[in-house]
Amino acid sequence: MTICAAVMCRVDKKRRQDAILCISDRMLTWGDEYQAQTKHKTKAFGLSPANALAFYTGNSNQHFAIVTKTHQRAIGEEITDVEKVARWYSRNLKVFEKEEGEAADIQAIVAGFDSGGPHIYRVDEKGYVRCFDDNGYCVIGSGTDLFASYFDRSGYTRFLGMHDALWLMYVAKGIAEADPFVGNVTDIFMICDGDNGRLPNAAKALKTYHKELDAKEREIIRKMRNDLRFRLVTEP
Repeated sequence: MTICAAVMCRVDKKRRQDAILCISDRMLTWGDEYQAQTKHKTKAFGLSPANALAFYTGNSNQHFAIVTKTHQRAIGEEITDVEKVARWYSRNLKVFEKEEGEAADIQAIVAGFDSGGPHIYRVDEKGYVRCFDDNGYCVIGSGTDLFASYFDRSGYTRFLGMHDALWLMYVAKGIAEADPFVGNVTDIFMICDGDNGRLPNAAKALKTYHKELDAKEREIIRKMRNDLRFRLVTEP
């Protein structure tokens, strides 16, 4: 089932410029059972001319068929409105079910910028579309509860700075990896007003910083072992 999330944040020092950060693993599902973690294929799909990306969990073949038709519609009608793209994904999901005679086993996040600013939409397996602009973030997949539990306790708001949001996302995704269906490969993307794309070195940098933090924690524990304040004092 994997995990994907989109998170709103602010990128400038005065926190006036919006951005959307997205994170995902690379676990793919084919049919009802076969799952694998790919080396080169990410879970992001561009939806130009809309400045938007689509992420998914569930059946890869179903999603490829649905998102391709959605992209073709966006190109043909020059759709730049993010909500319209999300609703076309929903419509194409229902058409797929009718034509193929099978229930869709996918959820999708459609995130991007349009004339109204940043938007995050979720399309569930029933085709229902929900806006997560007020929440500021959306997460889908089998690791959702683990990710969201940490995120909700972190003090996150949609006005959080980019680097704070990056760190929270990375740690939350790491916690979600306790779910056996969440992969340990991480991809990070950014959507800004006018552009979007993958941050190819972000996950590696965050992994390095996380190791530095682990080393500092181990050093603190070593100091605690020699701290007399943690020893039992027996009253005379």
